[in-house]
Amino acid sequence: MIDLLDFEERARALLPPHISAYYAAAAGSGVGLDEGTVDWSAIRFRPHVLHDVGSVSVATTVLGTAVRTPILVAPMAQQLGAHPDGEVAMGRAVASTGSLLGVSTNTGFPSPLLRVLVHRGGFRSTSLVITA
Repeated sequence: MIDLLDFEERARALLPPHISAYYAAAAGSGVGLDEGTVDWSAIRFRPHVLHDVGSVSVATTVLGTAVRTPILVAPMAQQLGAHPDGEVAMGRAVASTGSLLGVSTNTGFPSPLLRVLVHRGGFRSTSLVITA
C-alpha cells in the first residue's frame, strides 16, 4: 500500500457495500473532499539527512493536553461498521501512541460507555460540541 487510494481500494474490497459507501461519502456537494485531496497531494515530505536524531521529540500540547505526537485522529462516525470494537479500538490505539481522538456525535457507542471502555486503555477524553 503506497497511498490513500490504495487504502480506499482495500477498504472497498473488505467492507460491505453500504458501509464502504457511507465512509466514502462527502458532506454537501463534496467540494471540501475534492479540495482536501488536491491539498494533500501537494504536500511533499523531504527528509533531512546527516542530522543528529538521537533526541528528537515531536511532543506538544493540544488544547492544554500533552501529546507525544502532533498527529491526531479526526472524528469518524459509525466505526462499528468496519470493526466490532469500533471507536473503542480506535481510542485504545490512539491512546497507545500518546495522541488524541476526536469522537463523532454519531458514534456507535453511547458516550459514557465509550469513555469507560477506552479509559481502561489509558485514554482520557474531553467532549467539545460546537453548534451554529
